[in-house]
Amino acid sequence: MWEVVGTTTEPGLFGRFEPIDVLIWYDCPRTFTLIDQDGGLCLAHWLDEDKETMRFLVAPITSHQLDELKRGDQSILECLDQPRVYIVDQDNAGEVRAVWLTQLNHVPQDALPLPRTMLHRSLEPMLSVRATGNAAPTGEIPSSVMNSTNPG
Repeated sequence: MWEVVGTTTEPGLFGRFEPIDVLIWYDCPRTFTLIDQDGGLCLAHWLDEDKETMRFLVAPITSHQLDELKRGDQSILECLDQPRVYIVDQDNAGEVRAVWLTQLNHVPQDALPLPRTMLHRSLEPMLSVRATGNAAPTGEIPSSVMNSTNPG
């Protein structure tokens, strides 16, 4: 498994690291919410594993962000992209072995979900449009920046 770049933190930061709401299940919870030791809502997403350890990326999340994730208005990566993120290593018995405070750019790109990966395939957009410039703010596409072409 890859070496974590970050600051070692208290292993009890996320309590028993128990899922509250499992969002993706594949042999075990892979993406889920949990509560940290301060009562804050967090999103955990599986990154990697070996014979002894499962590695997760954990980030604080608001209930509004969670609703957007479930509706498909935000991708998994957008929700995980927070100023404070943690790497959590959990052993096969479910015990937290180590926690690191890190930054998203310190996590290997091939371990992260792709930028537009949604919780479920049904949430994937049927049409994807890329608009750039000041006339196209995030989440809004004014008709003035759209162009229709007829290939025929």
